[in-house]
Amino acid sequence: MEAQTKPVRFELVDPLFYRYEKTKSGLLTQLALGPSDLVFAAVDKGDNTYDLESPSGVKFSASARKLKGKNKGKFQIIGDVRRTDISPTAVYDSFKINGENKDGERLRPAQVGALYALLSHWSLSQEVATVVLPTGTGKTETMLAASIADQAKRTLVVVPSIELKDQISEKFANWGILRKLGVIADHALNPSVFVMQKTLGSNEDLNLGSGCIVFQRAA
Repeated sequence: MEAQTKPVRFELVDPLFYRYEKTKSGLLTQLALGPSDLVFAAVDKGDNTYDLESPSGVKFSASARKLKGKNKGKFQIIGDVRRTDISPTAVYDSFKINGENKDGERLRPAQVGALYALLSHWSLSQEVATVVLPTGTGKTETMLAASIADQAKRTLVVVPSIELKDQISEKFANWGILRKLGVIADHALNPSVFVMQKTLGSNEDLNLGSGCIVFQRAA
């Protein structure tokens, strides 16, 4: 079949991922865009390969198949996803603790203060530190920013319930609102996120890679 040159509407049934791997112990994912970015303009390049462009102008190349039945007309990714408009960069490269968007929105003073206090502590000690912030301050975004500011190779997040594990892992998957606030660049890579469902086996090699966020519910 001859490849198309005119963009057509392309709707995915699931978010666009760089990685999506189910393991014995949980789910390992890395979002390419936000979880609600499902509709693209697409050019069919033939052999189930498509050039995709999001409404915000982000471009990818991906392999996909057209679905039938209840999802007729929608698509499912079946191969590697690659960004083509720009090379994604490590999130640390664009981190600005005092970043600000065009509307003047930024991290709150309490969040910035907590980050500076943590960085100061970690520069002198490897001992455990506890951060206490008032309700509504934005503790989750502070956690996100702390992981980036410290250039953590891996981050372990332990939560008291399954509900919190799901809620916070969804924020970590695309760095919450840090992009919106101007704290990190739009093209910064999302982290690999591993949500554990059970204890890792002793011989299980997950190949988590650098920069992975691991979620575990406290026993």
